[in-house]
Amino acid sequence: EIISSEVIKEPVTEKVLQGTADYSNISVKTEKDTYSKDTEEIVYTITNHNPGKGFYYFSLPYVEFYDGESWIRLAYYPPDYHQEAGVWNVCGVEGEPEMEFSTNGIFYPQSVTGGIQDGAYRLVIFVGDTWVSYQFRFEN
Repeated sequence: EIISSEVIKEPVTEKVLQGTADYSNISVKTEKDTYSKDTEEIVYTITNHNPGKGFYYFSLPYVEFYDGESWIRLAYYPPDYHQEAGVWNVCGVEGEPEMEFSTNGIFYPQSVTGGIQDGAYRLVIFVGDTWVSYQFRFEN
C-alpha cells in the first residue's frame, strides 16, 4: 500500500541553471513497488517532465521508514558515501528543447544502519529548492 506521493517546498541551497531549470514537474520512481529484504541494489530514476528543462539533484537520497504514524529518517552510508556526500549534480543537455531529462541512481538497502525490516519506505531526492519522493515496500 502506497501511503502518499508528494512534492514539498523546502529551502535548499541551489546553484542556478542559467534560466533552464524548472522543478515543478519532477518525479522519482523505482523499478518495482516491493522488494525482498535481501535486495542488494535498487535503481531509481529521476525525471524532469518539463521538456528542455535541466535540473540539479543531490547525489545521495535520504531513506525513510513509515512507522505507522510518521516517516522516520534512517542513517544511510552507501559504499560511495565519502565521494558523494555534499555533491550536487546537473541533469540536462543544451540545445534539446523537446527532451525530458532523466538520470538514474542506486540505493543500497544493506547500507542502511540497523538493517531493513518489513514495511513501507521511501527515497527522498532533493532537486533544486524542493524534493520528491517515491514509496516502496520491503517484505520477506
